[in-house]
Amino acid sequence: PPDRIVNTAAATTQAAPRSFRDVWLISAGHGLTHWYTATFFLLLPLIGKELGLSYTEIGLIMTVQHAVGAISNLPGGMIVDMIGKMGYLMAASLFWVGFPYALMSLTHNYWMLVLCLMLVGIGNNIWHPAAISALANRYPDRKGLVLSFHGMGGNAADAIAPLVVGALLAWFSWRTVVVINVVPGVVMATLILVMLGA
Repeated sequence: PPDRIVNTAAATTQAAPRSFRDVWLISAGHGLTHWYTATFFLLLPLIGKELGLSYTEIGLIMTVQHAVGAISNLPGGMIVDMIGKMGYLMAASLFWVGFPYALMSLTHNYWMLVLCLMLVGIGNNIWHPAAISALANRYPDRKGLVLSFHGMGGNAADAIAPLVVGALLAWFSWRTVVVINVVPGVVMATLILVMLGA
């Protein structure tokens, strides 16, 4: 019967393995969220020296960033559940993490620097609930594997970013480096919007 043929075709389509393209894309995006943080650890001593910051002031910057990130986790997860457009949210998160670093290149004020890092902390914590939900929905039978790839993307960026940024600092000022750093985030956000959509 025609109904049986349609149902069989639908079942076959659901059972077919999905391409891992989305896994690589989302894992690379996760890498960039870590890239910015790993970059900042290398830049912070230079920023502190230029702005004449004490060790306490430098420590407060990181404390505020992580505290705001921790507080924003719950509302971030609720926003992801309410909106549900994972691709858009991941792209927004990358922009939200990268753009404040570009603003840092313009600041000569300590509290403006703190504000930029607060924005980074919020943006970073929108990525995880959106990305993990998207991967779990797209690969329900391979959640453990795809989340491992996602985690590996972050680890790879933590390892590579200090080396790349260290090399860039041999040629450019820290202000130029934070602007250069925005480019891969914009490219990745665009790719996610085009390839994943909502």
